[in-house]
Amino acid sequence: MIKALFRAFLFLLVFLPIIAFSQISASDTVGCAPLVGVSFTGVPGATNVLWDFSPGNSIVPNPTHTFPNPGVYQVKYNATVNAAPVVYFITIRVFGKPTPSFTVMPPATGCVPLPVSFQSNSTGPSPIVNHNWVFGDGGVNATNTLNPTHTFVVPGTFNVTLIVTDQNGCDSARVIMQAVKADPKPLAVINTNPDPPAQCTPPMNVNFFGNASVSYATNQALTYAWNFGTSTSTQVNPPQQTYTAGGTHNAQLVVTDVNGCKDTATKKVMLIDPVAFFTINDTVCFKSIRKDTIPFLDTTFFDRTGSVGEKFLWNYGDGTSDSLGYHIYQAPGDYTVSLVAFVGPCNNFFSKTIHLQQVIADFSIYSPYTCYLPKTAALTNLSTNGDFYEWEINTSYIEYSTNPAFSVLEHPTFQIGFGQVNQHTIFSYDYPVYILLDATSIYGCWDTILKPFQDTVYIPSARPQPDKVEGCVPLFVTFSDSSRSLEPIIDMWWDFGDGSPKVYAIAPNVSHTYTAPGIYYVTQYIENSAGCKDTSYTVEIRVGTPPTADFTISPTAACKGDPIQINDATIPGSTPLDTWYYYSAPDNNLSSCYNSPGVNFPFSNTVGSHDITLVVCSRGCCDTITKPAAVTISGPIAQFRVEMDCATPFNYDFFGNIQDAGNWSWDFGDGVVINNSTAANISHTYASTGNYQAVLIAYNNTNNCAPDTFKRMIYVRDLKAEITAVSAACAGEEITFSGASSQDH
Repeated sequence: MIKALFRAFLFLLVFLPIIAFSQISASDTVGCAPLVGVSFTGVPGATNVLWDFSPGNSIVPNPTHTFPNPGVYQVKYNATVNAAPVVYFITIRVFGKPTPSFTVMPPATGCVPLPVSFQSNSTGPSPIVNHNWVFGDGGVNATNTLNPTHTFVVPGTFNVTLIVTDQNGCDSARVIMQAVKADPKPLAVINTNPDPPAQCTPPMNVNFFGNASVSYATNQALTYAWNFGTSTSTQVNPPQQTYTAGGTHNAQLVVTDVNGCKDTATKKVMLIDPVAFFTINDTVCFKSIRKDTIPFLDTTFFDRTGSVGEKFLWNYGDGTSDSLGYHIYQAPGDYTVSLVAFVGPCNNFFSKTIHLQQVIADFSIYSPYTCYLPKTAALTNLSTNGDFYEWEINTSYIEYSTNPAFSVLEHPTFQIGFGQVNQHTIFSYDYPVYILLDATSIYGCWDTILKPFQDTVYIPSARPQPDKVEGCVPLFVTFSDSSRSLEPIIDMWWDFGDGSPKVYAIAPNVSHTYTAPGIYYVTQYIENSAGCKDTSYTVEIRVGTPPTADFTISPTAACKGDPIQINDATIPGSTPLDTWYYYSAPDNNLSSCYNSPGVNFPFSNTVGSHDITLVVCSRGCCDTITKPAAVTISGPIAQFRVEMDCATPFNYDFFGNIQDAGNWSWDFGDGVVINNSTAANISHTYASTGNYQAVLIAYNNTNNCAPDTFKRMIYVRDLKAEITAVSAACAGEEITFSGASSQDH
């Protein structure tokens, strides 16, 4: 009985179809109904293939199928793979589309401008997240407004469209044909005889005509409503009107078309004496520019407050005239400006002479050459028509300063002196100074000018350059002369700082031997033919005595990662030690700070013997010692790197760097663990995307060293790009594309 049950178990284990969800794929697993043309990929090399789409099926190894209705579909795949039956499943989710609906709120017919409100009544299986309205007249509202109001400003009959999108990205559109009818307004036109209806004194007879008014409706009939203030009329051309009172009278015509659309026109009837008058300063500015204002205020404005007239004519005195009351003159000077005011055949005249003043800022600079500071520079003001002045004087080089930096004098002077300097300053030559002048007249006219100039200052600089700054006694040092001077250098001496006599020599190089240990400060002095002098910054020279390098190590044998203490045992010379360098071979992994006599360091990368070297110095005077096989490191050491190909995103190759280990274990982070492995390189296939921590643990059972663990995160991704957008839109409409549905992005 037991044997029979065991045979039955083996039969089921071998012949029962394998059920899984990850060995088949689909081009789309989520979408909106109808989900068209989904491509399915089966197992390569499979036979006896049967796809069950419920409803529908296919025996094609890699079929295409359309899901017309919303729902969750469990697609089943039956096949034979390697002589064994398999059953795989893949889930397809098809979302229903929303149902757009809206109401056009009355009135939807009327005259332009016609405001119309709309109300969305849209529904759907999922929440609607966006309403996009297209009003047919070029206007759109894509701000997810449920109940917008749109004003139609051009006449016509318009189709209105609503596109709604739900949270799944599914969208649908609803169009109401001829939803809005906007009628054009008529045009009211008043003609008169006389034209214009104006004269100096009453009475005046005026004939009004409305027959030039226009209707744009299909039936072009118009009704007329005249209002003359003292009488009214509904005739297209009303009876003659007689005005017996002086002043300005308004005649109004309102025309109405067959659609009820209206337009209004007004005509002024003037019975007054014209008055010409204007005000403006006697002197005005021509093309003023200032550093803190809008450049070039070119236009001259005339104020005709107090003038009375039906029309006006200006003459600007330069051969030009118009009705504007403002003018751009082309040159400064004196101009006689006149204004004529008209009322019908009557007119009145007024004139005034004005002066257009132009301020021109200019100056010259006197700044003679010098090779020393401070020096004085003089500014000569050459401005035209200026009365008040403001100067700003600046340099962009910090080693120089200007004093004063601001002045209101007509012809100021200023000093150029030393700025932020120290013993290491190297002076710039022909450095720029920027001078700004504001010139202003008593009439408020102004001009600005900015002039840069390269000042002629050439300060000599002494610069000794040693070929070495430290070393063992006796130390032979060659100093190069890098001094700068415009004039020839006529005197030079060198002070080497060790009590030896100064060396007087104008030479490109001088040499000196330091015969005793110490720290010495070197200076150089120069003087040129113009009498300008400079003493250089000090150069430090450090002279030491050789030490005898040595060090101790404890322990000399250790496991990977155990700290190794290295202590300096150097015998110094007569000068103190100041620099220590430790390094190791063969991996050159040992590191230390240069100013630390000892180092505590764990060797973690390479097992076996390591040579240790110490270089120890005193003021650049050094000694080196190397101790072969100074320390021995035992394993195990576990390390690995990972490689993969994006074409097969679930397959990863692991390459181990395993030292001094008898065996090890691989843990791929997905539940798969290989113990007691001796394979340094291994491949693994992950079943799905995700973040996995892979762990390698190496063991050595022949020494007392602990197992070594190395970890690394594995990021498994199956990248698939997908773009979603509305399926239909009007020409010129903005479309939003989204990659949010992409996989593993």
